[in-house]
Amino acid sequence: MSDIEDKVVANSNGTHVKFFFLQLAMWWFFSSTYSIEVKKFLLDNPLLSLEASFVSLFLTFVCSLALLRKDDLPSSDLFSIKSFQDLFLPSLLHLIGTISTNYSVSLMAISFTHVVKAVEPVFTIVWSLLLASKGVAKMDDIGLEKILIIGMIILGVIISSINEVTFSWLGLIFGMISNLSFSGRNVLFKHSMSGTKVGKDSLYLVLNLFGAIVSFILVVLFGGFRVLYLESGSYGTLFYSGLSYFLYTTISIRILEGVSPLTHAISNTCKRLVVVFVSTLYFSQAFTTMSTFGASITIGGVAMYSLYDKNKRRSSYYVKVTAFVVFAFVAIALAFGKFSNDDSGKVIFQKLPLSISSLSNSTQHIMPHQNVRSDSVTLPHTTIIQGLQEQILRELTPEFEGKTEIAILCHPDYRNRGDSAIYIGEVVFVHHIGLKLVYECSCGGPGYCDINKLRALDPKKTVMAHHGGGNFGDIWTDIDRHRRGFIDQLAEYQHFLFPQSIYYGNTNNTIPAAQLFETKNITLSARDTPSYEILEEFFTNTKRLLVPDMAFMIGAIERQEPKVDILWILRLDKESLFPQDMRLGKLVDLLPKKLRMKITMSYGDWENEDVVGLTGNLTNHALMRFNDACSRLSEGRVVISDRLHSHIISTLLGIPHVMLDNHYGKVKNCHTEWTPKLENVASATTLEEAVRKAVDLLAIEKNTKYEWV
Repeated sequence: MSDIEDKVVANSNGTHVKFFFLQLAMWWFFSSTYSIEVKKFLLDNPLLSLEASFVSLFLTFVCSLALLRKDDLPSSDLFSIKSFQDLFLPSLLHLIGTISTNYSVSLMAISFTHVVKAVEPVFTIVWSLLLASKGVAKMDDIGLEKILIIGMIILGVIISSINEVTFSWLGLIFGMISNLSFSGRNVLFKHSMSGTKVGKDSLYLVLNLFGAIVSFILVVLFGGFRVLYLESGSYGTLFYSGLSYFLYTTISIRILEGVSPLTHAISNTCKRLVVVFVSTLYFSQAFTTMSTFGASITIGGVAMYSLYDKNKRRSSYYVKVTAFVVFAFVAIALAFGKFSNDDSGKVIFQKLPLSISSLSNSTQHIMPHQNVRSDSVTLPHTTIIQGLQEQILRELTPEFEGKTEIAILCHPDYRNRGDSAIYIGEVVFVHHIGLKLVYECSCGGPGYCDINKLRALDPKKTVMAHHGGGNFGDIWTDIDRHRRGFIDQLAEYQHFLFPQSIYYGNTNNTIPAAQLFETKNITLSARDTPSYEILEEFFTNTKRLLVPDMAFMIGAIERQEPKVDILWILRLDKESLFPQDMRLGKLVDLLPKKLRMKITMSYGDWENEDVVGLTGNLTNHALMRFNDACSRLSEGRVVISDRLHSHIISTLLGIPHVMLDNHYGKVKNCHTEWTPKLENVASATTLEEAVRKAVDLLAIEKNTKYEWV
């Protein structure tokens, strides 16, 4: 949010100090208010950046016109051909700068957008160099000192970008376009002020009128009238953002009319500090060590550049002011902000196929990561995964304090790859908190739990952990019955149930389990709110937790090369909502005829057959099945599935996907609870809707366009 006023050189004589600081506080306040209000609007309406720009420009024009003094009304000089020539390019750049800034804010955090905006002096130099030969601008000599300061600014932006959780290349590009536009507008507008008798208020009025008219045309052409169908609360947010834009730009003009270039430089640098600080706190965003360090370098560089003397001399006062501003920013961030431990600056991507040793090594790379509400529309899968891992560790680690060993019961030694993913996540968790896995067993087959071996374990050292998943309730009754039997026979042990989706078609079936658990030393954990509410209602005397699915503990995985455009994974069991006689031809027919030759598809379910050649212990069985699931999902450039762990494993692999639900809402519930801001994912209720959304994701992935006709 740069202003024309940022480059105006004014005289500070006669400015009352107290009144100046009052104006300064109002400028910072309304600048921060605008940034927050426009971001709130774009969070709810991410596609309406054009509309937000139009409202800001239009309200600024209307309010400026209403407050224009009689002496400042436009004269006939404003309508001359020369005025049109002088004002057309600044007006166009003003429009482009406003729109591109809003697009940048919609794609990244406000704080990072303002760090990018701090690079604007570099673009001012570029414009001045380009226009100096035409007499439009005067270009001072650029010495080595200035080049070093400019390099410092750019370096700060790069460092701050490395670990910015809402970083987007497109957002960065729009921020740079904003810098280029606003800096060019400022240089040209200053020339227009000196070359015409028209007052600067009238000139600024023209810029906003031009911007409002052109942005309205763009809104109609590209957006239609989407703004007419907003929720009622969004209209208020949109109005407040436009009004704040008018107030902060107007107050800024008044301030910069009566201050020296030195005061202007300090004010402009501090304004960016205030906006970064206020927006970061408002949206509960985490300061990372690297982003704070990079932002400090950038803002310090801007201050040094602005305060650098034309004679290439820097007084000790300037240096002290710069040092104070940067120190204040870091001190405030340390005192009030939230920090995440990101000193490595890297996301560890495991490579397929995973092995037992790679799982053990991966536990040392799990970094605590703030699970905060970001002000971005979506987040990358690596950020989502790290946040959920941190939450799992925070919630579950205390449950195992004082224990050194663990036994995991009811291992999923069957074809469902999703349950194998959960089990591998449980093993990763056990490794990470330093417990020794002394026994593992299944609820059927060769690896069936031996009650005598379990009783041989020391109750003081050992926790009896029960595999999580979606088998708590009256759908998969065999597993639930085995689990209750083990808990009853091993009453002297501490028991822990890894996160489950819980469903009872008949609530009367909750009574036996509730009566059993309330007399045992057991902690139950649910992986979505509806499941947790069942525990709250019926298992009142048992400790209860709400925790993400354990498969997230595996971490980010590097996907293999895709083989087809769209891969379908659909259930063929009693949890499915869709026909059991589905075949590939029916799914291909969901595409328009023109797309059937352009888009390749594959279809199947991972329970059709088991992995061939299972070897080793039960953990290795789960690992082989999980690797197979990753390889299958990697075949699709985009995945469509009604399986929860198609969604979770696709998230681990970073594969764009469309989610369909099962018959009791398990997939939707988990997504709503833990991954609502995951990028490149969509949900659908019908096969027709799913394939259409998959084509939209495919178009983004392949950077192409498909016509749905």
